[in-house]
Amino acid sequence: MIAGFTEMVVPAGAAGRAAQYDTAVVPEHRGRRIGIWVKAGMLRWLAAERPEVREIETDNAGDNAHMIAVNEELGFRVERESMEYQAAAADLPA
Repeated sequence: MIAGFTEMVVPAGAAGRAAQYDTAVVPEHRGRRIGIWVKAGMLRWLAAERPEVREIETDNAGDNAHMIAVNEELGFRVERESMEYQAAAADLPA
């Protein structure tokens, strides 16, 4: 059984940048700091395997206070804020 996971992407030719896409913990295992453990482990692995990576970008929903706290504890800082919009194609003007 998997309790949590994280995903890191290092694009070819990224000149020292990587993207940390997802970190998730199964609901029944939340509150045990699994998210920070898997994310910190990923950062240690990345430093050992890809030492050229100097910058990691990640994002979070603004209402995900737990993961925002994890990111802040690990040293991530806010770079920018963005909004996403969604609409049914049928509702858009022609």
